Amino acid sequence: MHILRRELDQTEQTGTTLYVDEEGRYVQESAGSTSRNDVPEIIADRIKRLERVEQRRCDKAAQKVGLLVIGLPDYHPLLKDSEQWLADLRQQLDKMLPRLRAATAQEREQHDRHWTPAFISDEPNGDREE
Repeated sequence: MHILRRELDQTEQTGTTLYVDEEGRYVQESAGSTSRNDVPEIIADRIKRLERVEQRRCDKAAQKVGLLVIGLPDYHPLLKDSEQWLADLRQQLDKMLPRLRAATAQEREQHDRHWTPAFISDEPNGDREE
């Protein structure tokens, strides 16, 4: 998790462009490769999302942290307020990091993370899933 925390400060672009196309598909373009998928729920509301972004290393790390750490919010660089989300995520992770541990099978199940690795804080109220 310490490696991902360091990545949250890296603003270099990854070479991937993210956007939702005219057909309403989520698009990731990089180096001649394009993938189209369903729009992630977090950016489904077009009023809350940007038209297009160049993905950065910190964006990729933030998405991974949101998936791995129970109690931290999901993140997406296409959110209009993604910079504030990223700052909040850094602050919350910094607070949780000293007490972060692997979640038990029961905790993973409780938080719908059955088949994925997950981490959780031993801090009281460390679980702030919204």
